[in-house]
Amino acid sequence: MLHGLGLLRQRYEQYTNQSASSPEQTVQILSEKISDASLSLEDRRAAMLSLRALIRDHASLVCGHAFDALLKWIKNPDRDNEMLRAGVEACLTLCQSDSGKLAQRKLLDEQDGIANILRFVAPQYAFYTRFAVLQLVGLMLEHHRTEFQDRMLTAPGGSGLLLQCLEAAPTSSTEILRNEALLLMPLLVSRNVDLQKVFAFEGAFERLLDIVAQEGRIEGGVVAQDALTALEALLIDNASNQNYFRETLSIPLLAPLFFFPPPLPPNADDAARQEFAQHRDAFLLQEWDEEKLSNALLLIRCIRHLVDGHADDHRENQRAIANSGMTDCLIQLVFASLAPSALKAYSLHLLAAILRHSRQNQDLLRSTVVTPVALLRRSAREDQSDAEPMYELAWQSPQPAMMCMIALVLRGPGATESKAQAQAVRTAALAAFHALVEENIEVRMTLLHAFVAAPAPDQNHGNSNQLLLDTIAHLPTTSLTSSSQNTRFDASQYLYASFLLSSLLHGSETCKAFARSIYTDESGRCVATAKPQHLSTDEPPTTLLHLLIGNVAMATRELEEAVRRERAGENDAQANTSEDWTRIIAGYLILLGHWLWQSPDTVADLVNESANFQVLLQPVAQSHGVDTVIQALAAFVLGELYEFNPLVSDQEGVLTRSAMHSIIHARIGLDAFTSRMTRLKTDPRFAQVGPDVYEQYVTYADPSKSVSPLSEPQQLWFSWLFVDFWKEHYVHAQKAMLVDPQATTSDASQTSAELLDARQQVASLQSELQRVKADAACIPGLRADLAKAEQHSQLASQLRDQLEDMRKVLDATKLSLDEAHIQIAELQSNKSASALQQTPPETHSSQSKELSQEAIQLQAELSKAREELSSLQHKHNANTAEIDNLRTNYERQLREVQAQHSNDLQRLRDEHAAEIQRLHAQHAAETERLRGAQLDNRTSKSAQDTNTDLAQENEDLLVLLDELSTKHKRNKERMRMQGWDVSDDDDEDDDVEL
Repeated sequence: MLHGLGLLRQRYEQYTNQSASSPEQTVQILSEKISDASLSLEDRRAAMLSLRALIRDHASLVCGHAFDALLKWIKNPDRDNEMLRAGVEACLTLCQSDSGKLAQRKLLDEQDGIANILRFVAPQYAFYTRFAVLQLVGLMLEHHRTEFQDRMLTAPGGSGLLLQCLEAAPTSSTEILRNEALLLMPLLVSRNVDLQKVFAFEGAFERLLDIVAQEGRIEGGVVAQDALTALEALLIDNASNQNYFRETLSIPLLAPLFFFPPPLPPNADDAARQEFAQHRDAFLLQEWDEEKLSNALLLIRCIRHLVDGHADDHRENQRAIANSGMTDCLIQLVFASLAPSALKAYSLHLLAAILRHSRQNQDLLRSTVVTPVALLRRSAREDQSDAEPMYELAWQSPQPAMMCMIALVLRGPGATESKAQAQAVRTAALAAFHALVEENIEVRMTLLHAFVAAPAPDQNHGNSNQLLLDTIAHLPTTSLTSSSQNTRFDASQYLYASFLLSSLLHGSETCKAFARSIYTDESGRCVATAKPQHLSTDEPPTTLLHLLIGNVAMATRELEEAVRRERAGENDAQANTSEDWTRIIAGYLILLGHWLWQSPDTVADLVNESANFQVLLQPVAQSHGVDTVIQALAAFVLGELYEFNPLVSDQEGVLTRSAMHSIIHARIGLDAFTSRMTRLKTDPRFAQVGPDVYEQYVTYADPSKSVSPLSEPQQLWFSWLFVDFWKEHYVHAQKAMLVDPQATTSDASQTSAELLDARQQVASLQSELQRVKADAACIPGLRADLAKAEQHSQLASQLRDQLEDMRKVLDATKLSLDEAHIQIAELQSNKSASALQQTPPETHSSQSKELSQEAIQLQAELSKAREELSSLQHKHNANTAEIDNLRTNYERQLREVQAQHSNDLQRLRDEHAAEIQRLHAQHAAETERLRGAQLDNRTSKSAQDTNTDLAQENEDLLVLLDELSTKHKRNKERMRMQGWDVSDDDDEDDDVEL
């Protein structure tokens, strides 16, 4: 008997040795045989295998003459799994051949061709058939993605069948199908919103997250990476799926994928808090390899899609992320963990997107305190061996997360692999800081007060709280200020410090006023009071604003010295370059630009000393030898000083608007002033800054991006906050010089940061009110459900009681029936001997029948008794329920009647008491009148008549009073007869003294 290849070879030789004289005729014959239903199953299988073998050498012939027959044969239900596998693999091989384009086109044009192929990925089909279908789907997506997606949308159940491939048992062949389906999903839903929605509503989110969790979360390797890639493909640019992701409660599942513990409930006990702290410490100390880092970055990008944008749905996603613990996870990951710099940079950009316009997340970061862990180099010891590691883990003291963010911007992440990664982290932290303080005056004032707060006893000068103001107020020591040898400092620290303080002061007069009160004490530490106290000398303290101008002057001298060294060829590796000093001066001028805008008090404080004005005027007045950036920024600051100067005094030495106008026109000229400010727009250092300026630095820090190691990111000169601010207001500053000194063009309608903060608070409160209203609208339904649940509980209790009673009755009935059976058995046993001897068989049979009939009759009577008992029980239950209802209604009506009678009684008491008091008062008044009339009666007869009338009226009043008292007593007696409790407190008042 021939099997396998032998059978295939025999059939192939048989077909080729027939009358077919060419490959074309052979293909035609094989095509006819697979379509001939009269042939045996083995013959058709052999024809299919032979046809598949011919594809390798004659793909065009098979495609032209047998492809249609092949598709029709696949639709035929009369074939086994082996034949189906051969047919699907033949289609796959044909689509992969040189004539694959024609075969793919025919498959797409075939009516329901894609739908018929997709049917075979169902679990009931063989593994190799399903795997071949998945490979064919991938091939079609590679060459005809858009058309295949359209066919996919119309294929019934196609998406559900593909998602079933994601269900795999461990260590089985289905894992191969799952991995293949994971690779297909991003291509399948790419740029097709409708198909993304279909897959999402079929349950793709739950299955993908389950795969990531089962594979070990972000440590799941390539499989978890494929699942996260598919998840990102479903979320990107699809607002509907992003909302559905939140509604399916998938957001709380994201933080645990980083191995971060779920948030604690408010009433958690000490044991739960201790366990949470242990899991958090393990999260901070976890190790990172390349695959784990790639998966974490993918997960960060997926979360980023949920919060990018300004729609209300993204606000809901921000709230859900805060409630799920994801914000806390990112804070701990960035500021306290040993995560790589690339992951910290991406996490900071995600944190910025979460913080932007979200008061809940901003307040969460403001109140968070972290305990960073760091790698510190071991100190050298004499007994130290080479096997000991050079670094050791060290827990630092707890610090506010906001201060850690500032330190990360100014100092960088510490030991990093390259300057590009350090710059990526610093710029990302800068973006997060701007998102934190945007439209939030409370956070800004909290930071400003923390900057000037007295240090703790265990803190030294220069701690993280004072780092920002120390950087602004104190220039580094250089050769011009000290004779000792100096080391090169980081110029970006001073530039970034200006960006940070500019974000705090931007648009807020409250913050600007507080900053004006900051000065340096005798120790050089920045402090703030309402009225700065003088030092031990007669000189008043120097405020931060005047220190800033002084630093501009000193940095200008250092710049000139650096330019001189560079022109003379004096290469000093320990000295900073002219570019470094230019960036520092630019940072100071940027800070002044934000501080002076629409702040007349700040301008007045600055121009009180004319030397400050000269420091800013000098670089603008020079025609050459000054950097374009410095000239433009100094000109912009001069325009602000002129526009917002409130001083109008004519005293000598006071720099008024008129004095400024004449100086600028004389030393600079209007045309030169305008042109030097405008040239900043064309400067490449300014022009390259856009809204995404900070995110472009992440490209150099991402290990998955192919970036040349020789390429370094360009230096950052401007923040997007200032670029946007300057583009909006530089024309205003230019036109200010055209206005007469006695007039002003200041726009008083400029929206302040305080107003934006108030709007943000109102919006937050409104959204909270909407949620409360929505929850309140659910209360009636919840009450109704609770009432139904109570009714069901009572009904269940009654049914249990009834069931227990029925069980008792049934047990009693069974006992009676058993006794009857015993009696019958005894009767039969007593009469059996004599009956069998004396009674003929016919009589014995009749007696047995009688006994059986008697037993059946007893059982019928027992069933009837059960039915009567059940009916009586139902009637009893119904009567009991009716009695309970009547009792309840009676009690309710009784309480209502009692309440009504009590109210009527109290009302009558009040009316009677008021009437009695009124009559008493009237009686006393009439008595006085009567006495007066009696005195006057001696001299007038008419007074006697009046006295008679008054006496008659008084008598009538007494009669009325007596009637009211009698009526009051009668009412009280009537109420006593009806059973009401009537107090006797007013009995004494019933007898009115005349």
